[in-house]
Parts: sequence; C-alpha cells; structure tokens
Amino acid sequence: VGTEDGSVMIRGMASTNHSDRSGDVITAEAWKKGGLDNFQNNPVILFNHNYDKPIGRATSLKVTDSGLELEAKISKAAKDVCDLVKDGVLGAFSVGFRVKDADYIEETNGLKIKDAELFEVSVVSVPYTHSSTFSLAASFYSSAEYACRLY
Repeated sequence: VGTEDGSVMIRGMASTNHSDRSGDVITAEAWKKGGLDNFQNNPVILFNHNYDKPIGRATSLKVTDSGLELEAKISKAAKDVCDLVKDGVLGAFSVGFRVKDADYIEETNGLKIKDAELFEVSVVSVPYTHSSTFSLAASFYSSAEYACRLY
C-alpha cells in the first residue's frame, strides 16, 4: 500500500526459473555468480525498460530457489505508476541483463541461462516471463500468504 510520503512499496519475483515467452530459463544460480554486484550499487527500478524513466529503487534483493525476489520503493515522483500499481493495473517485473553463460535447450529452442549480470529491473505492462509478478508489499500478512500469491 502507499506510504505517508506518497510512494508505494512493492514485493515479488523479478525473475523466476520458469520458461519465458521465447523458451529461455534463467536459473536461480545464474544470479549467484557476482551478477548482482553492480546492480546493488545502483538498484534502479525503471518503467518498461526505459532508461529515461527511473521510477524507484530496490530496497531488498534476494536469490531464492525460485529465482530473484525483490522489494522496491516506487517514488512519489512517479505518481502515474504509483496510481496504476495501487489500482492493480501494473503488477509485473521484467529484468534487463546480460547473459554470461548459457546452454541451448533443444525442446524449447531457448537458453538455460547459468550466469547473468543484472542491469536493471523494470515495472512493466507485459512481462516476458509470466510468473515475474509483484503485489503491494503491505498487503501480505505472512510469508506463507506471500509465497502463495506468486504463482
């Protein structure tokens, strides 16, 4: 839910180990090889991968068995985005990254990404990975309820 200063806190999976629209899979281990270091120095959140549209900052980033879990504060300066998040119109993340190591997946004609460098995380209208969604951080009463809402 919104905060007193007009910003919005959101929490969800920025990246999951599920296959995306092109058959690629980013393994959770891909984020454990130093590829988060530069992002953590400048944890910018963008809108629709537009580098000219920063809307907030990540406040928490954690690699789990399912992928990359993120909490972010969307700035009050991005009022339109905050309103769309509160209204439930926007509810998905997407990651901008560089593939450092991958194997070909013949069944999907995609890549199993084993090492990646994260550049940015975006709140997006249409996610490339269906399961990369978020909700308002304050709407969860327990970690179990939070986990149930991700998939």
